Amino acid sequence: MLKAKKINKGDIRRITAISKILGSKNKNKKKSMIESGFSLNYANNPSQFMNTKKVRKELDFLKYELERIQEQMDRTRNKAKYKELADTYQGFSKLSQLLGGNPTEKIQISVEDKDLIDRAFQNNT
Repeated sequence: MLKAKKINKGDIRRITAISKILGSKNKNKKKSMIESGFSLNYANNPSQFMNTKKVRKELDFLKYELERIQEQMDRTRNKAKYKELADTYQGFSKLSQLLGGNPTEKIQISVEDKDLIDRAFQNNT
């Protein structure tokens, strides 16, 4: 008989934070961690969270799943419509970039806008 693993509060917070980080449009790890129940002090250093054994293990599993999906796409490529494949690949590429800690989009802003943003961040800290 299989025994169900008990999920503790820390597991729920961790899984929720990873989901929010990967699913967030603004990719703000600190905000996602706070919304998931982590303390402000811990959320101030998201790399500490992202580099824990459990998070790395879960991210490695997601990368593994992405590779399996890519393999399946390669096998069924001739059967699928090009647009479906292109859309799917784009989504997985963005997820892969996020898992690696890379930006998914690059935007260019003027020097004036950058100064306004910098001042806004300084005022909020």
